[in-house]
Amino acid sequence: LAGKYGAAALRYRLRRGIPDEDVAVGVGVMAQVDAESGGVACSRNPLDLSDDCVHIESAWGLSKTVAEGVGDSDQFTVRRVDGVAQAVAASVGHKPYMYVCEPREGTSRYESTEERADSPSLTEEQAVELARLARTLEQAQGGPVDLEWVLDGRGTFNILRCRPLTPGHVRGQAPARRVQAPGQALITARAAAAPGVGCGPVCFVRQNADMASFPEGAVLVTVNALPKWGALLDRASAVITEHGSP
Repeated sequence: LAGKYGAAALRYRLRRGIPDEDVAVGVGVMAQVDAESGGVACSRNPLDLSDDCVHIESAWGLSKTVAEGVGDSDQFTVRRVDGVAQAVAASVGHKPYMYVCEPREGTSRYESTEERADSPSLTEEQAVELARLARTLEQAQGGPVDLEWVLDGRGTFNILRCRPLTPGHVRGQAPARRVQAPGQALITARAAAAPGVGCGPVCFVRQNADMASFPEGAVLVTVNALPKWGALLDRASAVITEHGSP
């Protein structure tokens, strides 16, 4: 019921003229997986579908950390050599906390130990196994897929979501627009979630109330890449977040 009156849901209804009394509330009941680690996997590069490497984002505990952009993650890139999947690149992020499912409290956040925070949440063998699963599902679906997954304590991968991968960019279709920068770049060499160039006044969004005053064409700057900020994408010229996976 609270979700029906969340900022993103209210904004969606208001922009589309949907009366409150026309919106029903559904309640889903699902079993929780006792997750050792979790995250998101794309069977191809979301920014370039001609790149057939499997891209994996992973963190300790439930996949909430990665899927909802609330923290940093490990990144694995797996490609095939002569038809056999091989992990070719791994980048281990600093993961200071993790989400676990408690029997009474529900989803709870815990601080990671210093050693675990900087340890990879998947082994290379597990990354290769997950990549094989992603490619199998891609073949079954008839196109690139975006997966949410968790690895349980028995070492079994559980697929929580499988949907068509929406590409952010296809090579050769980038806009041929040049922009002259007025000064030196303040931030470089960071992970790009989507290509292109945007400019505008910087607007910090820290809480729901900030969404109402977000101006058209501004650059959205926030700490975490939370899904609720997606309601501002049609008004923002660019997005910068401190944490979260591409």
